[in-house]
Amino acid sequence: MQRAINYLRGSVRLEVVGPYPERYFNICSARGIRFWGVERLDETSLRLTVSKVQARRAIALGARCLCDVTAVQERGAPSRARQLARRYGMLAGLALSLAAVLVLSRFVMVIHITGNEAVPTEIIRAELARIGLDVGSYGPALEPRELSNRALMDLEELSFLSVNLKGIRAEVVVREKAPVPELEPTEGEADLVAAKAGTVEEIIALAGTALVEPGAEVEPGDALISGRVTLTRRDDPSVVIDSYGVRAKGFVWAEVEERLSAAFPLTASWKVYTGETQTRWELSFFSQRFQISKKTFQPFAEYDKIEEQWALSLGEGLELPIALHRVTARAYEGNAVALNADQAEALLRETLERRLARSLGEYDAVLARDWTVERRDGALSVTLTARCREQIAVTGEE
Repeated sequence: MQRAINYLRGSVRLEVVGPYPERYFNICSARGIRFWGVERLDETSLRLTVSKVQARRAIALGARCLCDVTAVQERGAPSRARQLARRYGMLAGLALSLAAVLVLSRFVMVIHITGNEAVPTEIIRAELARIGLDVGSYGPALEPRELSNRALMDLEELSFLSVNLKGIRAEVVVREKAPVPELEPTEGEADLVAAKAGTVEEIIALAGTALVEPGAEVEPGDALISGRVTLTRRDDPSVVIDSYGVRAKGFVWAEVEERLSAAFPLTASWKVYTGETQTRWELSFFSQRFQISKKTFQPFAEYDKIEEQWALSLGEGLELPIALHRVTARAYEGNAVALNADQAEALLRETLERRLARSLGEYDAVLARDWTVERRDGALSVTLTARCREQIAVTGEE
């Protein structure tokens, strides 16, 4: 405790030089000057420590015992304060830091959203910004419960949303609604019709009455399985007993012709960089960007724009809304380059194969392929004609 008091009050280390330096102790004690930390240097000199408030009196008492007393070192809080007072930059930084802690700590600087998978974070952030919660919002003026209720009204994909304010950080926890299963209609009368033109190969009617036979040619929209079921007498089919409507169900397999085309230019513009660049420095603060570079940014006629960003971070991936940006423009010239026709044809064939695979169902199959390749107007055109076995029955309009 005494050491802490001595540090706060401040102390001065004195060096006493004289023929009889021990007499100096008696004089200080008689005058009520408290000293400590006595260190003997040699027969005619020693050092001791006194409080700062008594240092001037202690130095003056040296003449009474024919000793030369000098101050060799100051210690404690007062001397440290004088040292810091001469460091204006440090004091300014300390003042700005205190201001930042006192002022910026009342604003939202980080918004952390958790719990979302199907709903993008950007959509949730945009909705929160619309109702008043964004980077730079004044924290004490926000009502977390009201923000949660208003956000849930517009974000129909969410079943729960909670906003928790923790200093400069806003924690947003969401829960998404479980997807509603699609229910197949069970009531009403509906036919199965052809989705594509083709030649019928096989019909499986699970509900309803088949209207076509294998080998029949059908066009899009033609009825394949009727939703009207007619009951007749077993001994005389011409006598109708009753009829009723159902939602037709079944499968109709047909041979369908798929025709897909794609083209690719045989010349392309290639970038050749000239080596000329221009750079612009910007500082962003709460979504506002300010240019800090002196040079005027005048991009070239053709250029690539490259932007780099360095943001202040609190760790754990949390970035403050203060960042330094460097925007670089690289000039280039476009040169026409001839492409390899064989490589272009291979690329087009691969593209058409993927398109064909996406158009087929799980149980559909490709029976045969026919390729047509031609050059026209500086481009390579590839056409794929495929004979496929597909399920073409879909529910028609009621």
